[in-house]
Amino acid sequence: MYHELKKLFGGKKPSVRKFNLALRALSLEEQNRYYKVAYDAAFTKWDTLPQSYQTFLRDLLMHDKQRTADYLRRHTVLGVLGYPLREPELLRRLLALLKQGTASYRHLAFALLLVFPYPENIDYLSDKLRLERLTTDDLCELLDRMQLDNEPGRVFT
Repeated sequence: MYHELKKLFGGKKPSVRKFNLALRALSLEEQNRYYKVAYDAAFTKWDTLPQSYQTFLRDLLMHDKQRTADYLRRHTVLGVLGYPLREPELLRRLLALLKQGTASYRHLAFALLLVFPYPENIDYLSDKLRLERLTTDDLCELLDRMQLDNEPGRVFT
């Protein structure tokens, strides 16, 4: 796997830009094969790869998050380990409310697709996260679903 990538780059330092330029001259079938080679190397040979290839593969996987999510869901065990949700829309609204920091909605959508079997693609899901808001009705629904009892550390009278 790694050797095929090395040959594609001609022994030069790898980069996403060089990878995309090299793939332009190839058929769609060959392009898909090289993507699979790159992903296979990233997920099976990571600890044996030189730093330059680790950097390239990290950048490649983050550059095309949809292709990465599709690969992980179709070609690895992550595709069957997803946790099914009863209320995916409610989770989306809650996450949109809680999103803080520098993570983008696109990155959050990518993470959601790895954990939960959403049928949407990353662009659609990130748009939903950005536009949806949690309403007071949603909060009431969440409170209705919570079981408040005498948990350790809490005393209700």
